[in-house]
Amino acid sequence: MKNQIREKTSSTFYSSINNCTVDSSKKIAQVSRRLASANVAITSTFCSEPAQYECYRRVFSPKTRNTKTTEQECGELPELGGRFCMKLSTQYFDTSEAARLPETSSQDLEMGGEFNRTEYVCHQRELKDGDLFLTASPGDQLKESLLAAIARCQSVVPRLSAAQTQTGETP
Repeated sequence: MKNQIREKTSSTFYSSINNCTVDSSKKIAQVSRRLASANVAITSTFCSEPAQYECYRRVFSPKTRNTKTTEQECGELPELGGRFCMKLSTQYFDTSEAARLPETSSQDLEMGGEFNRTEYVCHQRELKDGDLFLTASPGDQLKESLLAAIARCQSVVPRLSAAQTQTGETP
């Protein structure tokens, strides 16, 4: 795809189409207009509430079948006041065929390797332009991905507020 960017994370490549993880001024303005037209206010909890986020999980393993499920996962986030639970869409990928590829090493199939790992991606639900999320943040653990998405949200909100002030578009 011609407009594809690859952002290296600690365990994987996370692909984003049309620069969705790069919050350009044009995208900020578009999101700002959409939020104003939908009467979505940017409150003090806009970025800090786990309920404002959507997360999904991808599991790559030679010991699983290709399938999709919805599951709940809970964790501790002292930064946000304690325990949280998220409903996750989970997609499982059977990577057993990768063992037959000549370029696949035994390390690739060990836990944490390229073909035997779990990856999370979280994003703030409202910070999107069409299907592109400004705060999409991958991670090896739910907590890591959620905290990264919150940090991205906190970096985008001042720009959203400034865009709304400039255009006079506030809910």
